[in-house]
Amino acid sequence: EAGLNWIGSGDARASTLAVPELQRAPTYVSDVVATPDGSLVVSSASGILLLDARGRFRGWLDDEAGLPNSLAYSLLVDREGAVWAGLAYGLARIAPASATSFFGAELGLLGTPIVQLRHEGEAYCGTFEGLFRLQDVAGRQRFQAVGAETTQPIYDLLSTLHGLLIATEPGLLLLEEGRTSLLSEVQPLALARWPTPDPVHAERAIVATFEGLHVLDWSRAAG
Repeated sequence: EAGLNWIGSGDARASTLAVPELQRAPTYVSDVVATPDGSLVVSSASGILLLDARGRFRGWLDDEAGLPNSLAYSLLVDREGAVWAGLAYGLARIAPASATSFFGAELGLLGTPIVQLRHEGEAYCGTFEGLFRLQDVAGRQRFQAVGAETTQPIYDLLSTLHGLLIATEPGLLLLEEGRTSLLSEVQPLALARWPTPDPVHAERAIVATFEGLHVLDWSRAAG
């Protein structure tokens, strides 16, 4: 059955929201996030779906509604409750008041966005052209490249107490206090936190490579 399926709280039955826009070809849901007020934002191959906290249709964003393109890969909720959407090219910021901003090459963001992350209060975006940080330049928000070491495709980002881990083609990088260092020359594909409540290992990171999974243990490195 076409549409978006979910199981509501207190109701074991799966419900289906038949949204005509989600039935366009090609159709797939790439990401789903919840905003502070409980609303849902769904990214797909044909646009971005907005739902209220009860799963009711609120709106649809695509190239006909103002987005520069309809192919949305990923979503991130910032501290103001706005949602950042990574598109086939550029980023769109969907504000709680339904205003939308677009960041592309004219505002410093080059390449197709792959991953977005907030680290130490700043917004970062990794693209096929490198790593970019959102900054205030002459009273206007724009992206700036984070340095010559991060001009390769960025596959993933992970915020840690030791700095920002960067999965890029030359290897695993660490951005700390504005300086970038190479931790490993093995090409990482994805990064994740170690799934344990034990505070001793809370800062362990899992690094996925072509060879398998690796564990980055900060406590051993510090010793």
